[in-house]
Amino acid sequence: MIDANPNALWARCIIEELVRGGVRDICISPGSRSTPLTLAAASEERLRVHNHIDERSAAFFALGCSKITGQPTVLICTSGSAGAHYHPAIIEALYARVPLIALTADRPVELVGTGAGQTIVQQNMYGPHVLLEHHLELPSLDGQSLRRLRFKLDQAVATSKGRVGARAPGPVHINVPFREPLEPTPVEMPATLAQDAPLALSGRREAPFIEHVSPRGLAHPEHVDALVDACQLAKRGVIVCGPHELIHGELREGLLALAEATGFPLLADPVSSLRYGRGSEAIISRYDAILRSKRWRAAHAPDLVLRFGAQPTSKVYRFWREEHPEATEILIDPFGDVFDQPQQATMVITAPPGALATKVAANLPTSEPTPWTRSFESAESLATSCLEKALDDELFWEGWIARELVEQLPDEGMLWCASSMPIRDVDGFAPRREESLHVLASRGANGIDGLIASALGATSALDAPGALLIGDVAFLHDHSSLLSASRGLDARVSPQLKIILVNNGGGGIFEHLPIAKHKQHYERHFLTPHQTDFELICQAHGVPYTKVTTKAGFADVLGSCFAREGVEVIEAVVDLNENVARHRRAWADVTEALENTL
Repeated sequence: MIDANPNALWARCIIEELVRGGVRDICISPGSRSTPLTLAAASEERLRVHNHIDERSAAFFALGCSKITGQPTVLICTSGSAGAHYHPAIIEALYARVPLIALTADRPVELVGTGAGQTIVQQNMYGPHVLLEHHLELPSLDGQSLRRLRFKLDQAVATSKGRVGARAPGPVHINVPFREPLEPTPVEMPATLAQDAPLALSGRREAPFIEHVSPRGLAHPEHVDALVDACQLAKRGVIVCGPHELIHGELREGLLALAEATGFPLLADPVSSLRYGRGSEAIISRYDAILRSKRWRAAHAPDLVLRFGAQPTSKVYRFWREEHPEATEILIDPFGDVFDQPQQATMVITAPPGALATKVAANLPTSEPTPWTRSFESAESLATSCLEKALDDELFWEGWIARELVEQLPDEGMLWCASSMPIRDVDGFAPRREESLHVLASRGANGIDGLIASALGATSALDAPGALLIGDVAFLHDHSSLLSASRGLDARVSPQLKIILVNNGGGGIFEHLPIAKHKQHYERHFLTPHQTDFELICQAHGVPYTKVTTKAGFADVLGSCFAREGVEVIEAVVDLNENVARHRRAWADVTEALENTL
């Protein structure tokens, strides 16, 4: 193993430990100071190396990739302000509990404060938004320094992955200063290093230098007993699965078994993916429409809420919970995080949710559906009937687009829902389905930034057809990430992403908020109308584009697009005023029908 100079050796050791820790994807943005890291990553055949001109796009692509793989995706950039463009994605990764590692190259400390180019203070760049930060020493040929380097890299990987029962996954920052030469210019290296410090030079070959072994996720008997007792005492219990993007088999099977054993209705957020796949017929998916009725909410006071995952997207679900503070609410989270905006939870159980649900179900006698459960099932059926009527006329609107997209996506495909209206339309109007669907969204900080890049990263890692449902403002916020679709990705990656761009002429969600009633400054500063030609944007990036304005046109495009390779944009133009009116009328129809049954 021959390294040209200390920088090359240092960078190789860094990349070696990342790969040995499980990293398989690296996103690189061009720059000079990061040259040793870039060359080391590009030479590692086990890595998928993605090149992104824009660091912001790179970071969101990495975020989407990590959401699918569950492993940290690594970012590499040069010194100066380059790393600052990672910050929005790092914030989302922290709050969404997504593993991410930012490797920011840096100038040596003696250049800081001297006016040297591309030189800023990079320590603590991300403040409280990273789980761990290492500011590495300059490359050294000392055996102890190399062992310390490997040790810190392994610690960073383990921290980013999280540990059940201890800490959630998230982003970490490793700042890596280099002196010149940055390119692989040969420098005389001590021949004795391999003899004096072979472990420091080569590490442990196919294993991390120090392996962080986490305890196996098992349900503790005390936790099982507590939930069994709570379920047996409850007369009006509900199971709620909030955003929990990687719904693997164990969690799905556990929650379905728990719902069957308790007889409790199971409410599932769309980003839980529980609505799609085997057992979906047992899910209450229309609760956003149902709970808009104040009378129905008042007549259905739960005495027990078992919540898995974060808080559901639906705002009216939160209203329902706040209106019944007497209910016992138990949160089950693998890392002990407390997602409780109303601050009404009674208990937080730190446990692997799938294993715990399975164990509790096994310790309960199977329960017959009660009048309480049947009332939810009847409301689900009634709400579905009302919503289908609202969706079946000739109007081309956002609720119908969400329903059609969910129905048409291939089995095991991916849907990334943008924030604001897209996630709410999927929540409110898309149906359950028997075919599996991976549903993701930026529900950590709930921002609209980086959504195109995130969806590209996710569908690249999943290696399956996917769609991004996004509004026009969010698209404009991130359209530069279309560049990633046409260049720079690893040759083994061919993202098959269809971007459904819903154009209602501005920030349509504000029409559903109280500010819409206050017209002064509303249109310019909230609605933000525009006259953008999206076809020209797509042409500039070499991305195929189609514009549709009718249901028939949209259905035709969807019917064929998922059989085609690559990335394309489908602009669906809707009328803002008609769209808002149809949302309100659909919800009002559900409320009226439900209240007629009370």
